[in-house]
Amino acid sequence: MVTAEELYALADKVEQAAEPDAELHAEIARLVLGGRIKWHQSQVDGSEFPVRHFTVGNLSEYGRAAVANYMLSLDDAMTLVPEDAYWKVQNHPEFGLSAIITFSTGDAMAYGQLPAASLAAAALRCRAMMVDPYYQGELDPAAAIRELIAVCDEVIADTDEYLRRISPGERRGGIPCPHPEIYDRGECCGDCAYLTPAPDRLQGEDVGV
Repeated sequence: MVTAEELYALADKVEQAAEPDAELHAEIARLVLGGRIKWHQSQVDGSEFPVRHFTVGNLSEYGRAAVANYMLSLDDAMTLVPEDAYWKVQNHPEFGLSAIITFSTGDAMAYGQLPAASLAAAALRCRAMMVDPYYQGELDPAAAIRELIAVCDEVIADTDEYLRRISPGERRGGIPCPHPEIYDRGECCGDCAYLTPAPDRLQGEDVGV
């Protein structure tokens, strides 16, 4: 079974490609349509091209088909868009060509060097979202909360480490802390803009001001 991670990764490759790529076309066909990819040699110029081999019916019959030019042909890229989805390709003023697909799960967007490439990447992201547990509501709420807490803890730890490393002057944009003995304890008398005052120091305790 194709995973959301595989589709997301392939969408990124298609979006970042500088030009149409036969190997990416083959990978798209394998993930979206199934079957196996075999490379055949042209009898005309000796170049290699991908062909998708697959089984049909009761698996006793075999077929093969040329791999479409998903990144070059807009018609081929359109076949990747799921049914009942609305799509458009536009020229973004800042990022260039972009494609957006709107469907029941949400919006999938991608950029590309060619209209077909941007639509193909967006379609792959769309298909990834359709099997992604996050968008399908299959995640355990408790697990999601634990993951969010873990991320917040990492941010807090990184911030604390940064504050420990910088000097009092850096904390206030070059103005030294007037009470370094308090600063050294990781507290604050209230004059330092980037440290939270310790509760006991907010209750009128003498800090030598």
